[in-house]
Amino acid sequence: MKILILSPFLPYPPDSGAKVRTFNIIRSLHGHDIHLLTFADKNPPDNLDELKKYCSEIYVLPTPRVSNKSIFLNFFSLKPLLAVRFFNRDTFDQLKEIVRCMDIVIFESLLMAEYRNALTSSYGILDELNIEFIRAQRRMKSTSNILKKLFYYAIFYRLKKYELKMIRNYELILVCSENDKKLIEKYNSNKKVAVIPNVIDTDYFYPVERVPSSNKIIFVGTMWYEPNADALRFFIQKIYPLIKKEVNDVELLVIGEGGSRKILKHNYDPNIKIINYADDIRPHFVGSKVFIAPIRMGSGTRLKILTAMAMGLPVVSTTVGCEGLDVINGENIVIADEPLEMKESIVKILRDEDLRRMVGKKGRELVEDKYSLKALADQLNKIFNEMITKK
Repeated sequence: MKILILSPFLPYPPDSGAKVRTFNIIRSLHGHDIHLLTFADKNPPDNLDELKKYCSEIYVLPTPRVSNKSIFLNFFSLKPLLAVRFFNRDTFDQLKEIVRCMDIVIFESLLMAEYRNALTSSYGILDELNIEFIRAQRRMKSTSNILKKLFYYAIFYRLKKYELKMIRNYELILVCSENDKKLIEKYNSNKKVAVIPNVIDTDYFYPVERVPSSNKIIFVGTMWYEPNADALRFFIQKIYPLIKKEVNDVELLVIGEGGSRKILKHNYDPNIKIINYADDIRPHFVGSKVFIAPIRMGSGTRLKILTAMAMGLPVVSTTVGCEGLDVINGENIVIADEPLEMKESIVKILRDEDLRRMVGKKGRELVEDKYSLKALADQLNKIFNEMITKK
């Protein structure tokens, strides 16, 4: 089967949630004739060798540039900026030629959706990493500033109208969770939607004997993604000071580029450390006692939580943070939404070694059962075989 994957980002190295999902899909389809069309700032880019293990052809195009003027003018357009961010006519024309011999074309996220019209006979699949208008809606609701709320409402309104329209143009929609599936079916009851959860390489991320020498908490997330930036601000301003009153030697490690220092500059604390980028994140997990996901907005599922679980690290998350994951509060995760509640949960895990081990062990078992590469491969092959059979 010939499958083309369109990705707005070069999916290797897999150093963000979107890249990890795309790379895992590529690996899970190994055995098919996989082609990849993607964008990169550097041409030729580094790190193609790993992708060439799975892809018979890789097309790398320059990342489109959007001027400040275009961004400003787009606010008066019916199409959201996200819809046109990666679109250009030259790529569209090239894609029309490439897809002629493809059985299936997978569009990775709404960023690629404008290229749908390049398809004639191929099956078009939209992989909804997030339901973008829900992410925008939650961002709108999270602010109390009336001007910001109106601004975010305008973004939400355009995104909802556009996203629901584009969803109708695809033969199949992939989503990360049952929650997202129900949401799409609410607006498009006849649309075929399949749940393809985010997964983890359980051979690469595995539990090791953890003997942390300090009460270290770890947070991971790129700060250009607003849900991560909001989560870090929320934790540092509302929760971290409460923890420090009870655990005076607590440490917070933040791993994520794109603005961490700006967020922290007004909340300086010598026990807060920042690493913009880590080639190998595993040693940082091993040296920590608890992973936090104080997410208050966004959609989809969080690979960062599954990564921590795969390494046997206990996770404390908000309800939104672990949304869509088949977790059980108090067993394989601890869920807390209010600052005081989250503080108490984190302090308890920091102090109770047996609790840390139990939650970490159960988290690893969950990932092995439901969020492994093998499970992903089985699901994708079943779906694609059914599509081609019906063609």
